[in-house]
Amino acid sequence: MVRERMKKAVLLCISFLAAVSVALAAFIAQMPASAISEKDVKNDFGILVGQSKKLVLTSGSTGKVKWSSSNEKVISCDKDGTIKGISNGSAVITAKQGKETYRHTYYCAKQLDNSVSASPKHFFAFICNSPLMFRVKDVHIYIPFFTKIMSYKIIGTYDNWFYVSYERYGQTVYGFMLQYDFSDSIASDEVFKQISRNCLDVFCGEKRDIYRLTTDYKGNVKWSVADTSIVQYNESTGEVYGKKPGVTTISATANGKTLTCVVRVIYHWKQSWQTNLISDGDFYMNSANGLKKTATIPKGISFFICGDMGTQDKNGWAYGSTVIDSKELWGYIKINAVSQKGTVSQYRGLNWLWPIKGEEFKYVSSPYGPRKTKPRYHKGIDITGSDISGTEVISPFKGRVLAVCMDKSASCGYCVVLQSDEVDPITGNKYVAAFMHLKNEPSFEELDNIPKGGILGEVGSTGNSGAAHLHFEVNNKNIATVTTQGKYNSALNYDNLINPIFFYMDKGIAINSECEAMKYKRPYWYGKETEKN
Repeated sequence: MVRERMKKAVLLCISFLAAVSVALAAFIAQMPASAISEKDVKNDFGILVGQSKKLVLTSGSTGKVKWSSSNEKVISCDKDGTIKGISNGSAVITAKQGKETYRHTYYCAKQLDNSVSASPKHFFAFICNSPLMFRVKDVHIYIPFFTKIMSYKIIGTYDNWFYVSYERYGQTVYGFMLQYDFSDSIASDEVFKQISRNCLDVFCGEKRDIYRLTTDYKGNVKWSVADTSIVQYNESTGEVYGKKPGVTTISATANGKTLTCVVRVIYHWKQSWQTNLISDGDFYMNSANGLKKTATIPKGISFFICGDMGTQDKNGWAYGSTVIDSKELWGYIKINAVSQKGTVSQYRGLNWLWPIKGEEFKYVSSPYGPRKTKPRYHKGIDITGSDISGTEVISPFKGRVLAVCMDKSASCGYCVVLQSDEVDPITGNKYVAAFMHLKNEPSFEELDNIPKGGILGEVGSTGNSGAAHLHFEVNNKNIATVTTQGKYNSALNYDNLINPIFFYMDKGIAINSECEAMKYKRPYWYGKETEKN
């Protein structure tokens, strides 16, 4: 009984499809053929980019025909009626003969590098003579066990249509079929539709497996980088390598279609910093359309910083992670939401001179930051080296004298404090640097102008010093580090003191591997003593 019902249902479906097929065939047969066509080819209004076709006028009348195209940038047309596909799109081809004018729209499809043969995934599909549903020229019907499945050669794409060819009654026929009618594997593998990502964050100078950009498309793909000084791309492996901080794009082109990935190269801090927001801050994530605001993070929320976006933005973008709606997200926040200081890249980009003259003295014996031994906090860096005593100390920047200590017995010894002409982008204050333990009494007076590279004195061991060295200290509060009597300014703390090594990152400065800061992996310390590092 069940088998009989199934048999009747199948026969009913077959009868219905056959009726539809006959009705559509009768409808298609009644459709008038266009007066403009290729010779011996009717109702094919597709053309591929780079392809040429010779059109004729089949109106039956005689006389000279004047041909033209409504858009020569899409489909060109010469005086003999030869059209050529230039770019993806449509154009109206016009033929004028005497007083009569004939028009028809042709559609230029992007040609596939490698055509593929496939059958529709549905039992029923339309083949149209143009990418418009009411321009049906044929019907694909497949009834299991009753009809032979048809195969179509996909040779081009137009929006969400395939331009196909197939055999019909011994002739090659062309038409348009919806991509929806074919399997997803055809859409992803054989037709260029996507690349593995449309945005990517990359740490400068680092190779990681996740820094890759690929496509499942099997045809030929042309890859290009907009700015090769920022990013290097390996086509054979898909590896993306950041050469310097910045933003650029990597583009992939196939079948006349171009897809783009936005790549942001981040300067990776040598020492990460865990902190809490000091004010509300907008959190952004990378996207194909640039930085996209994801959320506003309230003051006091924890933020983990491990890099920055370089010096592209004067406000300074820090890169790191935070938890939003119970999910850890990686992205960007302006540095002034988490700190009263700028980013590492902002400081290294100022190109200050090393304060000791001579390449042999690029050595830090004691870095900036907290210690477990006394004194508990080192607010600058100590520069030393063999036979450094008497070596000239120079100004890293152009500025003026803010204070001079003439008391060699003061803790700082002989000392010069300079105010830079440069302004910190976060605070709007000028940088101030102190040069302590100089060998001889400084010959400067307050407000004296000092050129970049100007001699400030010589390395010595005056004041609280066990051996010849230069204590170099920087703040962005625009206040003198010490008074003329050598008293340290109590207004300075780790909120406004800057690690001087940040001004010389990646410039060949060696750090004492035996010092406490190195043992505790904190030579590039950024924050304040209450923060985790």
